[in-house]
Amino acid sequence: MSQESRRPAAEGTESERPGALSRPRGRVLGDAEIARILQTAADLQERSDAFASTSAHGLTIEDLRQVAHEAGIDPKFVDIAVNQGRGPVGRQKSLLLGGPQSWRFHSEIPGDVTEEARSRLVQAVRSVMDEKGEVAEVYGRLEWRHDDTLGPVSVGISPGSGTTEIDVSANRQGEAGLIFGLGVPAGGMLGGAVVANLIGVAGTIAALPVAAAMAGVSYGVLRLGWRMRSLWWERHLQQKIEELSSTVQDITIPVEDPSGDEP
Repeated sequence: MSQESRRPAAEGTESERPGALSRPRGRVLGDAEIARILQTAADLQERSDAFASTSAHGLTIEDLRQVAHEAGIDPKFVDIAVNQGRGPVGRQKSLLLGGPQSWRFHSEIPGDVTEEARSRLVQAVRSVMDEKGEVAEVYGRLEWRHDDTLGPVSVGISPGSGTTEIDVSANRQGEAGLIFGLGVPAGGMLGGAVVANLIGVAGTIAALPVAAAMAGVSYGVLRLGWRMRSLWWERHLQQKIEELSSTVQDITIPVEDPSGDEP
């Protein structure tokens, strides 16, 4: 078979590879298709240049609304997200434990809660927290609390003055105390007994320093374990306040701007 007869087969095989980005240089294009391709390429370049310029200098709120609209998101939710205030995470750190033992998250949602809708707040908290808990209302503030004997988790929702404030907090000092209170002695005794038996000092006075050393090792391991547990609690509470904020936002009534201006 000649070289000329093999060449078309090779070209056809390459163009038929699935997912391949080919350049059909030998393809003849009509006038309509040429115009369409050039217009599409120009649009892509324009969008690319616009994105590069705005990314370097940030986006205005109006730009963000436009991006949301093009992505199929109602621009009003951009305004809600912009106006929604999130405070910094409050942590009670402990050098002894190696990580925080209590956390507090704060969020502010624009809008009021009517008297008729207050009962829905209770249902929303119980649904999001997935616990029964105890509910009380103190001076218009809804308070929910759950304690599993290892530390309380609480939620507070304060409607009023055009803003609904949400607080989610937890104190797991009891959980940390249980882990360290049982883990350090157990690690010292069990680990010390194993090591003492390996080095041949089991049952002698020399086994005491070994047990003390293993208790220190256990403490270091538990500090690392509590740090990971602490990070889990923080992510867990962060997720809960985000879910609560979204749920409460559906319940609140937006406050009209007295000036009548658009936000």
